[in-house]
This record gives sequence, structure tokens and C-alpha cells, in this order.
Amino acid sequence: MAQSNSSSSIASAPSRYPYPYNLNVANFVPIKLNQSNFLLWQTQMMALIESQDMTGFLDGEYQPPAKFLTTSDGSTATELNPDYLAWWKSDQLLRGWITGTLAEEILGIIIGQQTAMEVWTTLTQHFANKSKEREMFLMQKLQMHKKGNSSVDEYIRSFKKISDELTAIGKPISNETKVFWLLTGLGKHYESFRTTLLTTMLKPPAPSYLEVATLLQNHETMRTLEEDSPSTNVASMVGLL
Repeated sequence: MAQSNSSSSIASAPSRYPYPYNLNVANFVPIKLNQSNFLLWQTQMMALIESQDMTGFLDGEYQPPAKFLTTSDGSTATELNPDYLAWWKSDQLLRGWITGTLAEEILGIIIGQQTAMEVWTTLTQHFANKSKEREMFLMQKLQMHKKGNSSVDEYIRSFKKISDELTAIGKPISNETKVFWLLTGLGKHYESFRTTLLTTMLKPPAPSYLEVATLLQNHETMRTLEEDSPSTNVASMVGLL
């Protein structure tokens, strides 16, 4: 009976807070949050939350009202406050949106979190710590990345992949830094090319990363053509005589 009264009270609570209960979250957030896609998930989820004017439940603007009404003499009554019920409904709706878009591996992180703000804060703090670790790992990986025996195209492709991973966690590196590390990893056979480009970087406007990558590919093409040209082959044969 008590459950029935509570449900009736909730249903009749005034709509002081946004309550878009008939919205299909999957249309706005089609992915599940896992250990590697937090920024993408956060971007989609925040777009949905902002579009429904519900950010106040996450940033503290919508503070929960008193749970129970007070009597005329200031004492607490046993009757639930309709304003609290309205807040609770909307907050739990948002909490459901968030938890409903979490992969099973993430759900354990938010156990015990009762409000949308608690869930959101726990997730952002968890992934902020992981992002820092990931950033340090990727930065070190990028600095140590070498061309070695791979082709120029393979080298640029693998370099870009690491750079894109940094961007994906919200830690993009500057154009100058990308160019410097790309050139640094080329090796001794590209010393002349590297020196020329690094000198160019000192004179504004500095070439962009894409321009340098294209120049490197063109340089490699010319090197290949020169090595395969008949004159080069003849010179090699003469050298053997």
C-alpha cells in the first residue's frame, strides 16, 4: 500500500524540472562507453544532455530540494515534498540515460552512486586518470617512433596513428612538435632532408605537418627513381670493375 501511495505522489509531482521521458537515447548516443572511447562517448552524451536542458543535474545548478515538507512551526513532516519528487524523477531519468550507455565492463565503476551527478563525476574522474596515463604512454611512443626498415608511407601512417590517438583523448600535439618528431625518427639516410626542413621551420610561416609529410613522400619517390635509373645502375657496374 505504501508503495502505491509513493508511486501516486511521484506521478502527481509538478514538472518543475525537465523530464523528457519518451526520448530514445540510442538515437543520440549509439555507442557504449568502454575503456577506450570516453571522449567520443562524453561528446555525444553531453550534446544530448545540453539539448534537453539537463546539465543542471550534473553541475549542481539543480540542487535537490528538501525531501520532506515542513510544518508551520518549522518541524519536519512525514509527507514527501512534491518538489523533491519532481527533482528525483528527472535526476533518475538522467542517471538511467548515462548508465544505459555503459558497457558491462564499466558498470562496476559506478556501483553505489545514487544520483546522476555522482555517476557522472565518478566516470569523469576515472577516465581523467586513465587519460593521463594514456597520454604519457603515447607521447613516449611518438618520441621513440623510428622509420627503421619500414617504407616512408608505412612510417607516416604509423606515426599519424599515434598522433590521432593523442587527439582522441583530448591531448593533440602542436604542428611544430609533430613535424619535429616525424623528422627526428627518419634516421641517418635522411639527414640532408631533415636538416633542410628543420631549418625551414625556423622561418615563418613554418610548413604544416601535412606539407612536410607530402614533401617526405615526394623525396622518397625521387630517391627511388634515382636508385633505379640506368645511369645509377651503370655507375654501380663501373664501380665493380
